[in-house]
Amino acid sequence: MLQDIAPHIYDNTFAPYAVEEGDYTVTIEKRRIYLYEEEGRALFPVYREGDKEDYLYLFSVDEKRFFLDLKRRIPEGTKACTFHELQHLSPRYLVYGACVAIQLGSWYSDNVYCGRCGKKNVFDTKERMLTCPDCHTAIYPRINPCVITGVIHDDEIIMTQSLGWEKKHFGLVAGFAEIGESIEDCVRREVFEEVGLHVRDLTFYKSQPWPQSDSLLFGFFCRLDGDPSIHRQESELAQALWVDRKEIPEGRDQNSLTGEMIEYFRTHENKEIFG
Repeated sequence: MLQDIAPHIYDNTFAPYAVEEGDYTVTIEKRRIYLYEEEGRALFPVYREGDKEDYLYLFSVDEKRFFLDLKRRIPEGTKACTFHELQHLSPRYLVYGACVAIQLGSWYSDNVYCGRCGKKNVFDTKERMLTCPDCHTAIYPRINPCVITGVIHDDEIIMTQSLGWEKKHFGLVAGFAEIGESIEDCVRREVFEEVGLHVRDLTFYKSQPWPQSDSLLFGFFCRLDGDPSIHRQESELAQALWVDRKEIPEGRDQNSLTGEMIEYFRTHENKEIFG
């Protein structure tokens, strides 16, 4: 998946480092990152001598440190890249770094002012948070829990297309957890809301940080419990149907948890999936 960058190591340990010569600099604007692109490779701008107070440490990948340009200067010759455009570039470890940089940089720019009293927030020096100097409200990066669910019946799995995504690949039943709801209950609710079915034998597969929607995805497989007749949620889904594993084409993009789960179902028997 997108975050699988081994043997490279992503380290998001917070530290109040000062930027130094050769560190990567990151400019984020409207959830886009400015990079150099050379024959399909993503290249980051690097820090040159200047005002060190204008940069904020984000994270490191291996020995390379990434700093947010607080003044949002656009280096000459760079291109603004979206999440979607980044996934077509290489190397993977820098692409993942760019995706997380968009997530963090956007969070900082969206929380300049305190949501409680309106005063300007300040950067904390001990952990990754913003603090209001007036009412002392603490603001941490937002992470949205979301489920990706493979509903299985015999040799079939439910695949869906969201409204407005008819030209995209089929996905799986998915949705965000609600306040006061467990992840397991979210699976049951989303399946019933989207396709009108009950499920059992929930089996956790994997999780994935997904910077594009500030989400942490939880992947589950589960078995149908009862009538297999689909009742599609027309307000959200363009299509929802049972698909036999033999009819799923090879070569699915596996940057996402959804893509990997579909491929895993295609290549594994139910007894392997549920143990």
